[in-house]
Amino acid sequence: MTDEERRLREAVAAGESSARFNLGLLLVRESGREAEAEALQREGIAAGDPDAWHGLATVLAQMPGREKEAEAAYRKALDEGITPAWINYGLLLANAGRDAEAEAAYREAIAAGDANAWHRLASLLAKQPGRTLDKEKAYRAAIANGEIGWSRHLARLLAKQPGREEDAVAAYREAIVAGDDDAIVNLGLMLTRSHGNRGEGLSLYRSALAAGHDQAWRILGTSLIAGVVDAGDTANFNEARQVPELAAELETGSPDMWMLLMLQGRVGEAEALLREAVQAGELEALIALAMLMGAQRGRKDETEQALRLAAAAGHGEASLLLGALLADRSGRQGEAQEAFRAAIECGLDVGWCGLAEVLEGDARRDALEQCPLTWWETEDSAS
Repeated sequence: MTDEERRLREAVAAGESSARFNLGLLLVRESGREAEAEALQREGIAAGDPDAWHGLATVLAQMPGREKEAEAAYRKALDEGITPAWINYGLLLANAGRDAEAEAAYREAIAAGDANAWHRLASLLAKQPGRTLDKEKAYRAAIANGEIGWSRHLARLLAKQPGREEDAVAAYREAIVAGDDDAIVNLGLMLTRSHGNRGEGLSLYRSALAAGHDQAWRILGTSLIAGVVDAGDTANFNEARQVPELAAELETGSPDMWMLLMLQGRVGEAEALLREAVQAGELEALIALAMLMGAQRGRKDETEQALRLAAAAGHGEASLLLGALLADRSGRQGEAQEAFRAAIECGLDVGWCGLAEVLEGDARRDALEQCPLTWWETEDSAS
């Protein structure tokens, strides 16, 4: 018996209802002790403790196949006036896909003074299309209750609304102050793309890199290299070579060395390096080869062929790039949709952003709702 279990059993013996609830959860989560957890709650019910109905419901909800019994127990607890049961009842309903009923339960919990229910309500609404005002209210309430992680979700929501970009920036900055490293990268992307503030974007990437964000080095390196390509900024080139992770990949003969060779004007060598890697079976090199060819005039067909090969091998990023290529080609919108959907099936939610570009009407708006890039705009969202 653990010290925690011993302490809870002593508290149950002393008549503490909350201890019975917590002990039940402790037992049901330990394999082979589910029956013991259930019996503990039924003992409380037999002893006249109405809170034990809540405990029984929560224990049963953890047992596969006993959801109906759990729901009945929650209803009994609520009939007994145990209002803390509303939030867990809502979770049971949400897990069953009964979203409207779950929302009603969460709102009952909020009305009863359970501020934690705002977090649950926010999670429920976040999965639903539309409902912008309801989402914003729930996100802000959850943030006010200490769930600062919702600041990034709030920023995403605001950034998709015309005229609210500054509100989105403010929400990102709040998330950054609270220690959300992903918000640093997201704000950097937003400032770089939609605000044209590349300088602050780079500064944010550097901050994310210093904070240990696992993808910040690649985003920073790519952005620095873009500065060289777009503006001939040699300072950016020198800094790109100083990003440790990027430099390591370049110096070890990684296929990513093609970026360095391209920047030095050694296009033929870059392509030869990538083709060698492709022949050796390196799928990532095939993607890089497609990107290299795509940057050159008159090579769109070769680029498409390379991306199709990688996409056929199940590479989600290749499907995403293929969709973007096809979307720009007349009469290829249907194929672009297929490519973006393949990227989504591979787990790349950013595929929704591209899909929104090649859909119309309600279908476009629905796809845009799923787009995780806060700064993404389609004609619909920008109008």
